[in-house]
Amino acid sequence: MKNIFYTLNLFASALYLSGCASSNSLKANIDDYNFTTSYLQLPRKPLDTSYHTFSVNIETGITTVLGIKKDEIEQRIEIAGWRKLRLDAHVQIKTKFEDVIIEGSEAKEKVDIIKGKDGKDSIKNSSFYVEVTYSFASRAILTD
Repeated sequence: MKNIFYTLNLFASALYLSGCASSNSLKANIDDYNFTTSYLQLPRKPLDTSYHTFSVNIETGITTVLGIKKDEIEQRIEIAGWRKLRLDAHVQIKTKFEDVIIEGSEAKEKVDIIKGKDGKDSIKNSSFYVEVTYSFASRAILTD
């Protein structure tokens, strides 16, 4: 149970990043970033199945809405075996995404060289892309 809620915050952040990143992006290096988490020891006795309901409330900043819509984030958040309600669920998930801060951008060129059968350079294919460095803050609060 605690693993579901622990990974839910990571999953929500990953969904937001996948929505903001271009579908043509080559790769994302997130090794340089860190975050802190905390967790709560849940009871060992399983809950009655009537308590297996959850609701999702998403808050976003002005620039965040340009990258991905709140409804799309709400639809992607699911807990296996639990029923999603609009309001007054047993577990309430409140997630807030702050505004995206663009720290820099740079136009880059990718050059692909295709060699011919004789080993000489025969075709040089160039493409250009924009690399954008950005940051944002997010927070998830789970209430029972």
